[in-house]
Amino acid sequence: REEEKKHLEADIARITGELKAGGHETGALKLSLTAPSAMKSRLAVSYCTFAAGWSPYYHLHVESIEHPVQIVSKARVRQTTGVDWKRVKLTLSTGAPGKEQVRSQPSARNTYAEKANMEMAAEEPSAAKAEATVDDYLTVDENALVTTYAIDLPYTIPGNGKEQNIDLRVQQANATYRFYAAPKLDTRTYLTAELTESEKLDLPSGKAMISYDDMYLGETYIDGSGTLQNMTLTLGTDQRISVKREKMQDFSSTRLFGSDVKQVFTFKITVKNNQKKEIKLTLKDQYPISTQKNIEVELLKETTPPTTNKADTGVLTWEDTFQPGE
Repeated sequence: REEEKKHLEADIARITGELKAGGHETGALKLSLTAPSAMKSRLAVSYCTFAAGWSPYYHLHVESIEHPVQIVSKARVRQTTGVDWKRVKLTLSTGAPGKEQVRSQPSARNTYAEKANMEMAAEEPSAAKAEATVDDYLTVDENALVTTYAIDLPYTIPGNGKEQNIDLRVQQANATYRFYAAPKLDTRTYLTAELTESEKLDLPSGKAMISYDDMYLGETYIDGSGTLQNMTLTLGTDQRISVKREKMQDFSSTRLFGSDVKQVFTFKITVKNNQKKEIKLTLKDQYPISTQKNIEVELLKETTPPTTNKADTGVLTWEDTFQPGE
C-alpha cells in the first residue's frame, strides 16, 4: 500500500503542476464496464467529440502566365478535449462525423472525426518511403454530400486547441491569365486567373496564400460553393503593368448656346507593358449617365472604340493584347 500511495501522490503532483502552469486544458474519459465473470482483457476505446475541427487553406503557386496554377491543399487541425492525441492517423471530412449520430451542428461546415485507437502504435515510415509525398499516404473519397481525406501518417494533435498544419494534396489547374485595371477607381493592375473546369477540382472554401514568379503577392479566398464551370481568382497586383488616367485640359471645354451649356470632358488612359512577355489586359472606365430629362450625355465618336459599351451603366471595356514594352 505504501508503494501505491507513492504512485498516487506522484500523479497528483504531476496533475497539480500542469494545472498551475496554465494554458493546458485537461479532459478525461469515463467508462462503465460490465463482465459476466472476472477476466483479463485488453480494451480499445474510440469516441466521437465535437470539441474538434479543421479548416482548409491553400498555397497557390504561379510560376508564370505560361504555366498552370499549382494548388497545394492544406488543413489546420485543432481539438480542445484536453487529451493529447499522440501519433494518430487522421480522417478529415467536409461533413459531420459518424453515420449513426443523432446530434448535428449545421453551422460547423468542417468537422473532424478521430477513429484510431489512441494507444495503438503508429507505423513509422520506412526508409524506402523517405522520398514519398503526402499524396502517397492520402486517400480521398468523394460523394455527392461530403469529401473525406484519410491520411496514413501519424500526427500528434495537442488537446489545448493549438492548430497543427497538415499537407493534404497537390493539384494542377489550367488557367487563362488576364490583367485587369480600372484606373478611375484604382491605379493598380491586378492579375486574375480563370481556372478552366474548376468543378473537377477538390476545393473546399478557404483562404489561399499566393506566390507569382517567386514573389509573395498576398491572400485571396477560394469559394468552393460556386456552381460555375470556371472559377476566377484574383492573384494580386503587378507593378510592371503601368496604367495612367489623366484629364486632358486642352481637349476639354465649356460653351454657352443661349440658355444651354455644352461641356466636353476628355480623358487619356495610357497603358504600358513593362514585362518581357506578352500580356492580355482588360481595361474598364465609366462615363456619367443622366437621370434628368434636361441633361443629355453622349459618348463622342473620337473615343477609342471599346470592346463593349454598356450604355445603361456607362461602363466601357477594352480588351487588348500588349507586347513586351508596348
